[in-house]
Amino acid sequence: MARCDEAVTRAAEFRTGLDVLRHFRRQMALLGDTMTLDLLSSIGNEPFTNRDAREAMSLKRQASWKRLAQLSNLGLVQKRGHSYKVAPFTREFVAAVSFTLGALVMGKPVTQSTQASREALESAIEGLEVLYAKGRLNQDEYASRRTALEARFGNSDPLLEWSAIGGGVDVRYSRGAGQAYVMRLDQGHLPKVAHSLRWLLGGIRVVERPNVSQGVYLLGMSEEIREITRQKLNETVDGKAYARLRGDIGEGVVRLLLPRMRMELLYDHPWSDLSHRLGSLRHGPDFMANCQDSGLAVYVEVKWWENVLEAFRRGGERVGYYVHNTPVWRGIKLDGGYIAVLDWKLGKTAKLWVERVV
Repeated sequence: MARCDEAVTRAAEFRTGLDVLRHFRRQMALLGDTMTLDLLSSIGNEPFTNRDAREAMSLKRQASWKRLAQLSNLGLVQKRGHSYKVAPFTREFVAAVSFTLGALVMGKPVTQSTQASREALESAIEGLEVLYAKGRLNQDEYASRRTALEARFGNSDPLLEWSAIGGGVDVRYSRGAGQAYVMRLDQGHLPKVAHSLRWLLGGIRVVERPNVSQGVYLLGMSEEIREITRQKLNETVDGKAYARLRGDIGEGVVRLLLPRMRMELLYDHPWSDLSHRLGSLRHGPDFMANCQDSGLAVYVEVKWWENVLEAFRRGGERVGYYVHNTPVWRGIKLDGGYIAVLDWKLGKTAKLWVERVV
């Protein structure tokens, strides 16, 4: 009876293995091609252009574009403006296949790991957000699929503690010795996200920046970001939606740049409850961050308005109000606040003006 059960289990595992191979057959076929192997071997971890790909694969321009399009469509490379980069999924996939085949050749047992690959999960979530931004997934599909993926993160990061807040929970987790992070999970935030802003990743370059947090940051904006932003703004139905989208995009830009501003994000909209408001319409300061200049927590308010001077005036008033009325939040004492104003006319360059208010 035990042998029968074991045979049934093995047969089921074999069928599952075949299903996995069937799912990844196109990726394996493309990765097994000599030209693709030559390309991956020559570029390593560095971004590369079509010209680099032509030289590595010994192809003409059109043939190289076609091969890069195939790699991009299968998720093996990521396109960033006019350049490409090997996707995290590809590195994980190659590592897993080479380890398995190496173990079989050497006659060693292949041990299965139940730990989720963080890079692969992050790549999958990024793909979901791109599909959602392009309208390929509705909100319910996006929410259910992302929830399933984010549940896997529990296998890769040790959970330290959690505590309840008005709109959800705060989760404190670790990514290694001496590294602790806080993630806020707002109630119902997945199906109610106002805009997916993952398309901003990789398209903003800091050309010049000050040595401290406040000052003027000169930014280089990729062609892809300019086109998507222009398209999304043109699609808004009224002035209110237009202003709200500018607010969402402005906050997205600044959130990505916080590390370059010598700030570590603690909370995104710490006072908000997403069951009532979405995106930049959420109540209270936009960010709460640790500022390296002082080593203390600060509020950060973001504006992307047509009138830069008015944005400074109104934003500064809000920051002063936040600090004066809530100088301590959840036991954390605030050391003032900053206003960050994005000055961008959808051109190739932009300026981010950052000023300490209080």
